[in-house]
Amino acid sequence: MCKADGPCCRQYVLLTCCLFSLLFTHVHTAYAQVADHFFNRFSFRTNTIDWLATIPNVTVGFDLTPGPYNHTSLLAGIKWNWNTWHKMPDYYVFNVLDIRGEYRYYFRETQLPKDQKQKFLSAQRAHPHPWQARYMGAFVNYGSFSLKPGAIGRQGWQLGLGLSVGMEIPLYQYKTGAIDLDLGASAGISVSRYEKFSLNAANTAFVSEGKPVFMVLPTIAELRAVLSWRKVSVKEKYWQKDPEKELFAQVREEVENDFEKTNKATFDATRSDSQIRKHAQSDSAYVADFKAWLTVNENDGYKKVDNSYISDAHKKTLKAQIKSIVRRIETSFLREIQAKRSTAKETKKGKETKNTKETDE
Repeated sequence: MCKADGPCCRQYVLLTCCLFSLLFTHVHTAYAQVADHFFNRFSFRTNTIDWLATIPNVTVGFDLTPGPYNHTSLLAGIKWNWNTWHKMPDYYVFNVLDIRGEYRYYFRETQLPKDQKQKFLSAQRAHPHPWQARYMGAFVNYGSFSLKPGAIGRQGWQLGLGLSVGMEIPLYQYKTGAIDLDLGASAGISVSRYEKFSLNAANTAFVSEGKPVFMVLPTIAELRAVLSWRKVSVKEKYWQKDPEKELFAQVREEVENDFEKTNKATFDATRSDSQIRKHAQSDSAYVADFKAWLTVNENDGYKKVDNSYISDAHKKTLKAQIKSIVRRIETSFLREIQAKRSTAKETKKGKETKNTKETDE
């Protein structure tokens, strides 16, 4: 046993410190990678038009899925300009509070084929601008207000919902983040309830006037010239097509079509004469019998692949399923070929035997 201050103990302590240092570095690096990957989905925004109207505001956005091919985002924001301090009631009042939630779908313009006509709401354009990330979405907001631009003021609450449209373009890009410009507008229906008020004769307090008023009106809810900060610029986000996902979808579709054709060939070979006559008169009867036949013959365990976001685990599953289906198709084709060859050999052998007999005679 070594002494507490001996060289063996010092080496043990040094080795332990090195191991803890390596472990901490590995954990910290892994955490940093996960954190960067997660925080890349956030954006922090402020609307310059509201600031010009002396309304402080901030909005936080979050992409629902990671990666450059995500198209959906959720936003939550607040505008607040309330109860500015003063000793005596002001003649003019401008107090606003608004809480807002929004869902957005982003898309990019693509090249319109030469043989097609341009449609109004289509992303395909004769002269596309792919550097713009366009969006459309829906919003809901709730707020309270106290406005008095003259002798009579109005105070109450409002609830609104509607649609949003606009586009985001890259503005400035730095090593640690990027600033993008969001230009757009929101419009919809606003439901509000308010009551009128005014200053009393001595100009010392506000007094209510009349009964509360309930209104439902179409409204322009927001005009946007928003500065948005992200760790990753909009230039690297919301791209329309994922080449890898498209490749998997194409392969899956081809395999499924081939597998269906193989199954139909097998089904056709097993049909009775009565079924053939019934199917010749009705296509729907053929489809119904084919689906029933597939249900009965599900021993191969074939299942269609879900067309969702392809993660690494999903890719492995998809590759395995495609290989399994291809093997089944190859086996089925080999059996058909062997059956055809056997039939051809028997036919040829029969003809040769017949010719031999005729020659002998």
